[in-house]
Amino acid sequence: MMQKLKTILSNPPLKIEGSIIEKHLEKSTKVYVLGVTVGEDVEIRSEQLFKQGNYTVGLLLDAAATTAVEQGSGSSKRSNQYNR
Repeated sequence: MMQKLKTILSNPPLKIEGSIIEKHLEKSTKVYVLGVTVGEDVEIRSEQLFKQGNYTVGLLLDAAATTAVEQGSGSSKRSNQYNR
C-alpha cells in the first residue's frame, strides 16, 4: 500500500508521511519545524552495542538520548500546550 505524502510549504519543502502526524497537523495554518539532536556519537555507540548483542544497554542509551532531546527542546510541553 502506497502512502500519500503531504508537504509543508517551506524552503525547501518538507515532505511528511504518516497518519498520526497528518491528523495532528490537519487544522494547522502554520507549522514550525525544529531539528534537535544529541549527536551522532550516541547513535553510533547504540548501534555498536546492538551489534555486540548488548541489546538492553543499547536500547537504554537510545531511550536516554531520545529523552534528552525531548527535554532539551521542550517538545512535550509545547505539544500539550497547543493540543488544548
